[in-house]
Amino acid sequence: VSFRSTQKADDAILVIGGIQTTRLPRVGTDIDLRGRTFFRGSLPTKASPRMTSFRKGTNSNTVSDLAIVIDPSEVYVTRPKRGDPNRCTVLAAIPLRTVVASATEGALLHVAIRRQENVAATQNENNIVKNGKMTLRFESNATSLVVKECLDNYCSAYRSRIASEIDDMLQKLMSEGSQPKSPDPENQEEWADFQGA
Repeated sequence: VSFRSTQKADDAILVIGGIQTTRLPRVGTDIDLRGRTFFRGSLPTKASPRMTSFRKGTNSNTVSDLAIVIDPSEVYVTRPKRGDPNRCTVLAAIPLRTVVASATEGALLHVAIRRQENVAATQNENNIVKNGKMTLRFESNATSLVVKECLDNYCSAYRSRIASEIDDMLQKLMSEGSQPKSPDPENQEEWADFQGA
């Protein structure tokens, strides 16, 4: 006697549940920056020894020991590889669905993250996401604002895509519900076996 009490989840159910089926790149692996949206930055410190002059003769500072990579469904905090400006090592991987909001404070960008257990971060860089908040420093106030707008646009597009997929699923269910279904002979046999047991 066999009886199936569960069904395999389709993509729409996974989307509604916020379940990610594709694995994020593992922390410590390398990713390629070509074709991706990224910005150079750093963790905020009171006096960073890594700050260097961006252009000779100007007062602007560049903070470039990290890069934030914004993809359509994830945000990565990475460290550029020496010798190859297009390769970075992933220090933290944050699903876009966990980003609640972002705000700027001068050259700082603050990102609120829910369900911090979904964030993968290296042991050495455990201060990237702390208490559900990530803070990064950028070259200038304007750069911080541009990163915030980009992150907000990606989050909005992600939520719109999810809402569209949910609408499509509901439309599909409504159209299937209006048509009479013919009984599946395999399920009827299993149901008869179950009732007879």
